Amino acid sequence: MPAASSDFERLAIIEEYLSGPQSKHAIENKYNISHGVLLDWIRKFDLEDKPHSCPMKSSQPPKSDLTLSEREELRQLRKENRVLKSRLKRESLGHEAYKLLVV
Repeated sequence: MPAASSDFERLAIIEEYLSGPQSKHAIENKYNISHGVLLDWIRKFDLEDKPHSCPMKSSQPPKSDLTLSEREELRQLRKENRVLKSRLKRESLGHEAYKLLVV
């Protein structure tokens, strides 16, 4: 696929990145887009990026009252939330385009 030319295509690429295990770099290579562009698009659409897979080391791990399964569920829900926000942006964009065509 050539570099994305529309916001609709950009949001589809963002959604693929947010819902999958690939890094920004891998997605940028796949779609032949410049380094850093994916992050620019995420910011443009005011979406939340995936958390870094290698968190910064600290002297002590943060204390949590959550069990391991609860932390995993929270991680999955946050991922789903990011993907759904991306889909909502894309649907909203399509709706706005439809309104322009109908009016």
